[in-house]
Amino acid sequence: MSHKIIKHIAIWLVATVSLVFTACGKHDEPKPPTASRTVLVYQVANNNLSTYAAEDIREMLIGSKIAGAIPANAHLLVYSSNPDGITLSEIKNGTQTVLKTYAATPLSVTSERMREVYNDMQHLAPANDYGLILWSHGTGWLQNGIDDPADSTGQRSFGSESGGKCMNVTTLARVLEDENFSFIYFDCCFMMSVETLYEMRNTAPVIAGSVTELPVDGMPYHLNLSSFFRQGSADLIQAAKNTFEYFNSKSSPIDRTCTMSVIDTQYLGDLGRLCAEIYTKASTSYPADFVPQRFSTNVNSFPFYDFGQYITALCIDADGNERFEGAKNLHNDFTKLMNGCVVYAANTDKIWNSISLQHHSGMSTYLLKREADIFKYNYNTLSWYFDVASKLSLN
Repeated sequence: MSHKIIKHIAIWLVATVSLVFTACGKHDEPKPPTASRTVLVYQVANNNLSTYAAEDIREMLIGSKIAGAIPANAHLLVYSSNPDGITLSEIKNGTQTVLKTYAATPLSVTSERMREVYNDMQHLAPANDYGLILWSHGTGWLQNGIDDPADSTGQRSFGSESGGKCMNVTTLARVLEDENFSFIYFDCCFMMSVETLYEMRNTAPVIAGSVTELPVDGMPYHLNLSSFFRQGSADLIQAAKNTFEYFNSKSSPIDRTCTMSVIDTQYLGDLGRLCAEIYTKASTSYPADFVPQRFSTNVNSFPFYDFGQYITALCIDADGNERFEGAKNLHNDFTKLMNGCVVYAANTDKIWNSISLQHHSGMSTYLLKREADIFKYNYNTLSWYFDVASKLSLN
């Protein structure tokens, strides 16, 4: 046999062996079986909430030991960024297993890191259905870079880390629109404003959260896991009820503070169009006899007011008369839409034993009085402003 033939045979054998080992390598990491549901808790806790994040993980571990709370074919994943590090782990049967460790950058409040975690979730725990719990500081639509330096502290939108860096709600909405979550639960303060929800109307069919501040211990996870993993579809109404009743049963008046609501997002587009018509026809943006229900003890930093009460005041005066022609019909249409949109709303009598809650429609809003208000907190960058609030005749 010639040296040339032997050389060709040797090359063929090397190529064949390489292909065999390459093919075998593809099967070394079998794809995990598809679960019925994966719920991700996205916990941004590299801030002053880190100890409470650890406590909530402890509640998840307790809840995961309850029979049937997390079905065998389901996953509870926790992405946690805290002073000790950044990990993605799974909680099951009272045990926490780390699936992946992350570098410090990009930050958890960047779209790059959030998308990376969502991709990891789908790879490590693929499912027919995905749910998302967003855990951190929150200020709804309020954004960094506001005009008034006196109000510059505490404007986070979602998350807070590395010296107060946050994710604005417009960015959060863009990231989540690329995903396929069946529900979003905000375990954060102030996230249930109409401005925030309208921005996020295409991110999930159902969104739950609070129009006010929540106590730092947040959602009682051990009570809610079975609701998130209910067979068929997650029961966000029951989860919101559990959270509300948990705080409403507190013996101390200062601790007995909570608002919760659940929103069916399919109605938010129609709600925006109807409110744009109301805003266009309203003679003023702030009726003289209007006394707004506020949702914060510090409205200079957190200017959140009841949305339903505000729309009613634009349409109907204190004596029940129309403020403009056709106002009662429009208000009736608004009430019907709100009944479809807000599928659950509950509140304690007071916030922090300080502010009485006479009105709670399930959503808050910002009040525009003067042209300068448009530019505070970057309000003019929101979809709600472009589509709806820009139609108001300011005082």
